[in-house]
Amino acid sequence: MKLNDKKIRDALIFKLITASKTPYTIIEEHGVERGKALADVVAVYKHTHCFEIKSDLDSLSRLKRQIVFYDRSFQKISIVVTAKYLSVVGEYIPEHWGVMEAYTNKGSVCIRYVRGAKCNKNISVDAVLKGMWKSELENIYECLSLNPMSKSASKDKLILGLENISREKILTVCTQLLRTRNERKFSMMNSK
Repeated sequence: MKLNDKKIRDALIFKLITASKTPYTIIEEHGVERGKALADVVAVYKHTHCFEIKSDLDSLSRLKRQIVFYDRSFQKISIVVTAKYLSVVGEYIPEHWGVMEAYTNKGSVCIRYVRGAKCNKNISVDAVLKGMWKSELENIYECLSLNPMSKSASKDKLILGLENISREKILTVCTQLLRTRNERKFSMMNSK
C-alpha cells in the first residue's frame, strides 16, 4: 500500500497526542515567512517542532528550499518519510533534523523514530515573527508591556517595532501565543 500525506499525517498526529509528552497545540499547514512555505504539522510544546511529510507520492524536489525556511522558523524540525526515501533523506537534511519513518503494519500506518531532532541554532527572530498572525504580533506588545502600535499598523511595522527585544523573549512569547491558536489543543498535564 502506498502511503499518502493524509494517512501519514493522521498517524503522526495520533503518535504526538498519545506520547508521554503531549503538545499544547498542533497546527496543520502552518504558513512560514508569509506563506513562502507551508509546514505540514507543527507541534507546540515549550518549543516549536515542525514535521515535514514526504509520502510515497511526493518528491524531494522542494526539500532544499523548505529546509531554508524551516531552519529559520522552528526550534526543532523532523522529516517523516516512507521507505522510498529513508535511505537517501540523510543526504538532503542538516544534522539537527530528526528523521521518522512511516510504514504499514497489519494494515495500520505506524511511525517510528530513526533519529531524534536536535535544537536548531539557525532560527531567525524575523522569520518567526513573519509566521505569526497580525493579532498575535499585537499581543506580543501587550505580553511584553510595550506601548501598543496603532491598529492600522502593518505587520512589517509591528515586526520592526520589536527589533530591540531579545531573541529569547521573542521566541518565548511567540511560542506561548502559538499555544493559544484555535487549532488542535491538548491537555497541558503531560506537556513539557
